Amino acid sequence: MSKQHKKGLRYPPLNELISHVHNKYELVLATSKRAREIVDGAPPFIQTDIENPISIATEEIDEGKINFVNHVIDGD
Repeated sequence: MSKQHKKGLRYPPLNELISHVHNKYELVLATSKRAREIVDGAPPFIQTDIENPISIATEEIDEGKINFVNHVIDGD
């Protein structure tokens, strides 16, 4: 089954998504932020027939359409 035909929250697999970020926390933040953008009207970065914004966001992350930026906060 191709990536285009897999759907739902179980795809892409968590271990594949984690390979795109530093940790699970970063993955959750990125997914939720991108899903919120989609809910608010931002167009998806991928062509898909999926309607669930979280599933769209995870697919975008898996396909490398989302760039992650780590912010370091200086405690001084």
